[in-house]
Amino acid sequence: MCTLAMLMAGIVEIMRTPEGQEIMRHLGYPVYILTIIGVGKAVGALSIIQPWFRTLKEWAYAGFTVNMLGAAASRAYAGDSAMLILSPLLFLAVLLTSYLLWKKRLPQAVASKQPSALQLASGGQEHARSGHPTSLVA
Repeated sequence: MCTLAMLMAGIVEIMRTPEGQEIMRHLGYPVYILTIIGVGKAVGALSIIQPWFRTLKEWAYAGFTVNMLGAAASRAYAGDSAMLILSPLLFLAVLLTSYLLWKKRLPQAVASKQPSALQLASGGQEHARSGHPTSLVA
């Protein structure tokens, strides 16, 4: 859900909608920042969806954290209402929950790809036949 929201927000920011431009002006940022942030959000969302590159996923979560903290700080600095200041922080809480759940599942996923004790005891014969790169048989 977070990822879809960030992807959609990124696309809308890349399009530089009039509402987005108005918000950037209100916060004191140049309008072109919408494109930069939008591309970052879209790439970050796709990075979180992909299952292959864990470091890329970590960086995407870090980037979203910086984005949400910056959004809250910008809203506070502009003198916006408490709801506008807190909304990025609430989204950040959901995002961090997603991150923690992913990190909790990660050791289980890695462990399932490691050879079992039975496979190691049998000399890795099952791995050798399966072509698994951790095979003990040359």
